[in-house]
Amino acid sequence: DRRLCKTKGWNEPLLLLAMPKGTTPKDKVVIRTCTYTRPQHIITWLAEQLSIRVHKVASVQELEEGWLEGGSNQTTVDSLREVKVLLLTHILHPPLFLAALSIKFTGRIKFGMMTVKKEEEGAVSQRLKQELRTPSYLVVTPEHTQVYGRRRGEHYNFWSMNALLRAVQPDANDIFLLTLLVTNMMAFLQIVQIGFITWWKRLIILIWTFATYNLYLFAAWLLILSTYRWPVLSTASDQLLVIVRSIALTDIGNNLRNDCILLFTHPLFFLATFLLFVFMTKCYISGSNTEREGEERAWWEVLSLDCLFRRPMASLSRPLPPSEIQLEEGIELLIERLAVPHLWLQPTLLGGDYIKDLPVWRYQIPTEDDRVRRKIVELMDGDNSRDDSSSEEREEDLVDCPVKGMLPTTSCAVCLETYQDNSVLCGLPCGHNYHKRCIHMWLHTDNHQCPICRWPVYKNNHPRFQQ
Repeated sequence: DRRLCKTKGWNEPLLLLAMPKGTTPKDKVVIRTCTYTRPQHIITWLAEQLSIRVHKVASVQELEEGWLEGGSNQTTVDSLREVKVLLLTHILHPPLFLAALSIKFTGRIKFGMMTVKKEEEGAVSQRLKQELRTPSYLVVTPEHTQVYGRRRGEHYNFWSMNALLRAVQPDANDIFLLTLLVTNMMAFLQIVQIGFITWWKRLIILIWTFATYNLYLFAAWLLILSTYRWPVLSTASDQLLVIVRSIALTDIGNNLRNDCILLFTHPLFFLATFLLFVFMTKCYISGSNTEREGEERAWWEVLSLDCLFRRPMASLSRPLPPSEIQLEEGIELLIERLAVPHLWLQPTLLGGDYIKDLPVWRYQIPTEDDRVRRKIVELMDGDNSRDDSSSEEREEDLVDCPVKGMLPTTSCAVCLETYQDNSVLCGLPCGHNYHKRCIHMWLHTDNHQCPICRWPVYKNNHPRFQQ
């Protein structure tokens, strides 16, 4: 921006450093300029500018009163949330990564540094109740004080300590980015579970799913931000912060941070592990829903908007309450009488969900023992009126159906073939049954009635069962 450079008087190469102007988070920014050209001079100037947020602790008394006191004597709300980081060392200037962290966490975490002299080591060790090792980084929270660097993975660098401080004193932006990442991962996981459909349907579902998940997330965050200042929610958030802080300072929290640092510093590894998880989840779900994966859906059923405008029909697993049965019968009867054009007056079914609720079993051919047992029962009852012409009816009487309410039949009315032993049958709410493949083919061609009695398949209140 030539106009800005001319206004500021930047007519030669400069190094610009943007820093927060005040001590509160999200404050205004002030720009510092550097005209040095040698790298060592630039690093020295940069360390001086960044270290202005690191407070110098002059004595052991100041250390005890201002930094190592517990939360029992602190009364203000801000002091109860305050987190401090104190460096005990023999050097005179803070490390560059600690100075950079003090700028990054301005207004959220207080940073300090104490140059420990040899005659003060005993007093500091006595106050810490452990032997002093330099350098020592103390993370002081309202609950307790912990020495950083004693656990595995706690390194003295920017990324490791930054992960710890973001877990101990999280910001709203950090939580939002985490929820945004998790939400989009869940959306992608749902999209992958879709069966084999055309590419444009998958594209529509992808856009719709991501938009829906993110809109729900933004709406939830707007609600949280609008009610965050309420006293009840503020108290609950403080207690939740204490719990999160306690977990972050344990071995479990340390392991989680190390894993997150590994994943975010190696994006390809993170992507590979996530895709592996998605693949394993898809295999597990597809193994339990193999029958439904191959179902084709109409183009208008790509997005489930129908449920927002139409009342869902009854099914075998979700029957309507008694107060709505008569209403549904009246509406269904009216629609069936008016459905002459067979266009928009036909009742809309939401994706054929009722098909998965239909009972399925294997047909067993009656054995010779069943026939003998039936003959003995007829002789004992004195029923000798049946002749050879009723052999088919007597064969149906021998059929033992494991599903209650099904009519005994020996042949499929769709393909007109006789049932073979171990044939897979499917029953309808009216009691008629057919080959599973035959009736599913019938229902998937937009025929939602029984082929014999024309009773709607999605209704289970058949008059035969109400008598």
